Amino acid sequence: MTSMSNAKPSPQMTIDQKPKAPSRSVKRKKYRPVRSLPVRIVLGMAKLALMFYVGLLIAMVLMEERIVYPGAYMNSAGRSVTPVPGIETVTYIAPGEVTIHSRLIERDDASDVVLFLHGNGVKAAWLDQWTKTLSDTFRANVLTAEYRGFEDDIRPTERGVIEDCFAARNFLCDRYGIEPTDIIVYGQSLGGGCAAALACRDGAKALVLERTFDSLYAVGAKKYPFLPVKSLMKNRYDSAARLTVYEGPLLQIHGTQDKIVPLERARSLYAAARTDIKEFVEVPGLGHNEPLSPTVLKQAAQWVNQSTRTQ
Repeated sequence: MTSMSNAKPSPQMTIDQKPKAPSRSVKRKKYRPVRSLPVRIVLGMAKLALMFYVGLLIAMVLMEERIVYPGAYMNSAGRSVTPVPGIETVTYIAPGEVTIHSRLIERDDASDVVLFLHGNGVKAAWLDQWTKTLSDTFRANVLTAEYRGFEDDIRPTERGVIEDCFAARNFLCDRYGIEPTDIIVYGQSLGGGCAAALACRDGAKALVLERTFDSLYAVGAKKYPFLPVKSLMKNRYDSAARLTVYEGPLLQIHGTQDKIVPLERARSLYAAARTDIKEFVEVPGLGHNEPLSPTVLKQAAQWVNQSTRTQ
């Protein structure tokens, strides 16, 4: 039998002690600052502005293709184009198995070959009269090249469009048995960016850049200063960088009233060009989409003829 003397006595509660209440965790209310009505309004407006800005960035990224290549989304149906005798459609294949349909005029007394690269708001088939004017002024066979997306459902990109221009140059080389340095490359507006890309690879007999830019993102940054255009744009057309490796004759033509490609962008391109054989023609009062006067075009042809003779 276990001895009771070894059992521990149970604790005794004294008279002064009170039973302990079960412990409860005290919940403290979070402090929330009370904002005045004007502060709430300002914060709400800031949130809306941020949402709008982000939405604008997304929209610009999604719409870039249409902004850069509007001609690809223009419908030729119902457009009246006056036929020009002697101009034909020629077909060749660009990288990616893309079929390109361009416009060509040839003459028996041709002394040169001109590759014309048009701007982003037209199609090659709309420019037959201009193609004929170039041919007469330069006394040359002239190919007005088309780009992917402008006559088909392919999405145009900088890389794809420039590849089409290389294919156009190759077509001329094969047709006439000549080299890239035997071709006068004439680029207008966006086509100037393509022309610079051609000239920096394998050169050109002469490079004529009309109403074009140093880079497309620089033009965009000027138009949309509140957006990080340089970081966002995929179609960059950095002609200034490309012309640092071109050493042939360069003629630039630009109007003082060009609101789409400001004169300063053309001047920047001219300054970046490495070649010593270059000329800048500033046309007073000329805007971006107005026709170039026959006088200026004739002067351009004379300059090209003289500069290529002295090489």
